[in-house]
Amino acid sequence: MTRLSRIRLKISIALAAIACLAGVACSGTNSDSVDTKKIFAELTASAAITGRTEVSAALRISGPILSNQVRLVEGDLLRATRIDPITLTEDDQVMTRSRGAVTISYSTVFSSGEKDTGFEVALDRSQSGRVSAIDSRVTLPAPFVLDWVDDPVAMTPAPNPFSRRSSTPYFVIWDPFDAPDFDPGDELHYEVTGSCIQALEGSIDWESGEDVLQLTGVLQDQPPPNDGLSCLLELKFSLRRAGVLDPAFAGGSMVGEQVRYLVLQSPP
Repeated sequence: MTRLSRIRLKISIALAAIACLAGVACSGTNSDSVDTKKIFAELTASAAITGRTEVSAALRISGPILSNQVRLVEGDLLRATRIDPITLTEDDQVMTRSRGAVTISYSTVFSSGEKDTGFEVALDRSQSGRVSAIDSRVTLPAPFVLDWVDDPVAMTPAPNPFSRRSSTPYFVIWDPFDAPDFDPGDELHYEVTGSCIQALEGSIDWESGEDVLQLTGVLQDQPPPNDGLSCLLELKFSLRRAGVLDPAFAGGSMVGEQVRYLVLQSPP
């Protein structure tokens, strides 16, 4: 999924959530009335620094609005499989519905997150007699850690709190910062959010040698009268790898990712 598509999806979900809370129907569509060829699937295997990987799935029809979410019924189920990158042994789990307030999604968690760990997600419709989609797969990119430094070479820690208007540059770096274990095609994205700043997001061109994210001198305050305030900043880095989506679906994506967070205190 492209950055623009993710933004559109977020906006659509937010608008639909508002409509749902206002009383518009948002309960979704039962799968027994939907053919697989009409289902869009957003499938993600997301590994955290804890080494745990959450495999999640959201199914929809027609477009990314909540009233068109698909709820599995009549024996339809989602199954996730973890494949060990060394032994190739498999671990299967049935994905269960997440009890979100306005969304329908399915997930399960595996206790692993090593590079090249494989994950498969299967929509099994054998009980309902409809076409199954059992061949969506992806592998995880390399794990990494984040550091907050004032010297990317010496790796000396930067102050926290820090002034976002400081004349001294401070940087977020990732280890391995020269990305020896990042594979061609893996994409490194970042998001910086906080109540006192305007959100900042983008991509790191690590394949061309970009190896730091400078935060001083680039963050913009919220518009007046909310400018010049202090707040906590949350940094989210995602290293993403595109997988293969079963062609029985109408469309969507299968993504494997490593996600890391860093929290900083920032006065103006």
